[in-house]
Amino acid sequence: MSTPFSDQLNCMERIRTQELAEPFDRDDVIQAFVSLTDQLLNRFIDYDFVLVEDTSGRIPGLVIGKVAANTREELGLERPQVKFVGGSKLSDTITLPTNFIPPQTVPSARALIVTEGVFTGKQASKLANLFAGNRASEFVDIAALGSYSEFADIPAGVSLYKGAREKEGGRAVADAFYYNRAIKGVTKHSVNRTPFATPDRSGSSAKRRVRHDASVVAAQLTELVLDGLMAPPPYPEVTPEVSKVLV
Repeated sequence: MSTPFSDQLNCMERIRTQELAEPFDRDDVIQAFVSLTDQLLNRFIDYDFVLVEDTSGRIPGLVIGKVAANTREELGLERPQVKFVGGSKLSDTITLPTNFIPPQTVPSARALIVTEGVFTGKQASKLANLFAGNRASEFVDIAALGSYSEFADIPAGVSLYKGAREKEGGRAVADAFYYNRAIKGVTKHSVNRTPFATPDRSGSSAKRRVRHDASVVAAQLTELVLDGLMAPPPYPEVTPEVSKVLV
């Protein structure tokens, strides 16, 4: 399912009328969010868990997590668990969020992994396998706002949705969050090569502003989703990238 392109344009225009700060003031970033949301349109109601790759994926994860939560709440469903998961390309260790229930222990539950961008797909794959094991294709989808590569080595059968592909400026979109430390609100550390993130309590206005803007953008994206779900069919089905690599 996909919304008419005119609805996507209208959503982008509504967001542009808001007084948003960096990086939400960028057209390429907003376009990527709208594209990613449209691709996930009929999937949001399925996600009981939203797993966000910390720290660079935190702000995109806040937006997509809010859209999933708002959509499910509007439809009378329980809000998903949104968890921020620390990881590192230098380590095979991932910091498990406290009180997390792995999706495979809940019948029919699904999880969405959110990151700012994919390169090799290693981090997202570690999360998928950690939380769903060899049944990742049943339980997990991956959503990347941007992309550093046209190819990502993700678990077989797992769907990968990209807001902006590399050839569409996906690298610049991902970099808007990867290199902007002032807006993340957490700091990544490492002890014996084990990554973990702790709150950055410096109280900067940039952090407060970006969280406000994330809520504003999420509200408009939720409206796009709800309008699309309630619109009469048919719309063309969105085909995500599905890995054919045997792992």
